[in-house]
Amino acid sequence: MNFINIGQFETGRTYDEAQVIGYNVTKLQPLELDMYLVKLQFTDKSRHIEGNIILYIDINISEQDFYAAILMKYDTGDYACL
Repeated sequence: MNFINIGQFETGRTYDEAQVIGYNVTKLQPLELDMYLVKLQFTDKSRHIEGNIILYIDINISEQDFYAAILMKYDTGDYACL
């Protein structure tokens, strides 16, 4: 889970520029049954959006699935704007 703390990923979309979601995990709390509560702050410079997202993830989540979980929350508007 080295990819979880801080990073960025390309979505494959282009607005004014290629969309890259940057993130910084602000809280990583172990829960029961190999699950974690993850709070993170994200930025999307291509659309000038910043926000906070909360995820519940399995300890064995893949890097691609972690990015997909962030993007799903973002796309559905399930985040708090900064």
